Order: sequence, then C-alpha cells, then structure tokens
Amino acid sequence: MKVLHLDISLCGIDRILQGNKLREIREVRPKNRKYLLKSRNNKFIIDDNNRHIPKEYDAIMFHSNNNNLLIEVCNIYLKPVMADNGEQIKYLYKNEVIFAESVVYELGRVIKCKVHRDKIKLL
Repeated sequence: MKVLHLDISLCGIDRILQGNKLREIREVRPKNRKYLLKSRNNKFIIDDNNRHIPKEYDAIMFHSNNNNLLIEVCNIYLKPVMADNGEQIKYLYKNEVIFAESVVYELGRVIKCKVHRDKIKLL
C-alpha cells in the first residue's frame, strides 16, 4: 500500500472522523512537488492537455502530535489555482515558470485510527 504522510491539526482529524471533511487539498509548491506529482528521470510528467499528473496513493496517514489517522484515498486529481481574471496563476521559481495548482484527495473509509479524543477541541 502506497501511503502519503501529511501533518494536520487535531481539529482536522476530528472533522474527518465526523464525516465533515471529505477532501484534503494541498497546494503544490516547489518543495513538495516530488511527493505530489508523478515524475520520471527527475522530470515531472505532463499529460496530453499539458498538465501535471498527480502521484497515486492508496491512503493518507494524517499526523498530529501523537495522533495518527490512516484514511483510504478514493480519487486524486489536480485543480488549477485561478486568479480573479479567470487565468491560472503562475510564478517564477529559480528561472522556471510554475503554474499554481492543488492536489485534491477524496477521502474514503478509516483504515486505522489512533486518536486521543480528550485532546481534541472543537472550534
């Protein structure tokens, strides 16, 4: 099983367990691209529509202090980050033009849960 490890707040873990958080969205940044996007020979793979392809994971292990929550991933897709004018945001990083995008993970069933509920405080 291929598992992505992510930090999250205790409130976020509780929202997942209550069924109020069905998606996890992470912005793709230069320092986390290698974990979120598919690559081959240190180059990110582009599809026929000139878009990146998200890396596939079977589950996400959410961490918060000594709390852990392993959740099944049902679907993964990329969502472009758009400006107010309707164009995708882009920026320059180390002489490379990077288009702003987020990876969306649709969450499924709880596989494993180690949560100390007495420490969770609802907002």
